[in-house]
Amino acid sequence: MDIFEFCRPFNVYFRTRRMKHFAELFKLTDTTRIIDIGGYELNWTLIEAKPHVLMVNIENENWTKGRFEKAQGDGTALKYRDNSFDVAYSNSVIEHVSDVDQQISFANEIRRLAPNYYVQTPNKWFFIEPHLIAPFLHFLPF
Repeated sequence: MDIFEFCRPFNVYFRTRRMKHFAELFKLTDTTRIIDIGGYELNWTLIEAKPHVLMVNIENENWTKGRFEKAQGDGTALKYRDNSFDVAYSNSVIEHVSDVDQQISFANEIRRLAPNYYVQTPNKWFFIEPHLIAPFLHFLPF
């Protein structure tokens, strides 16, 4: 078993708590339209509401499965009209965007696409580095 498989139950536990809070905060319903920039279906299966979710990622995939859609796109320049969605959502993506100017473009796109938005980044002070599942690694000097 690899470390990511070992950590999966913890990941699901914490994501479920975060998504429950998100659903309550934004009063999600089955008619809410969400654009999830950089996300996947898992998060949206962890809440009771069944909103329509468009997941935009850099992978070359375009499909529709019920309330889920997936489209290829660049989070710094998306093709959707202003306020096309009720909520723009992004979970642990903006820190991967190349440089500060691109991160600003990403943030501007989030604000442009919906009147409500949620952008989450890993907590720097949490003792586990979330990408490599390594304790205290991110506190070491470059």
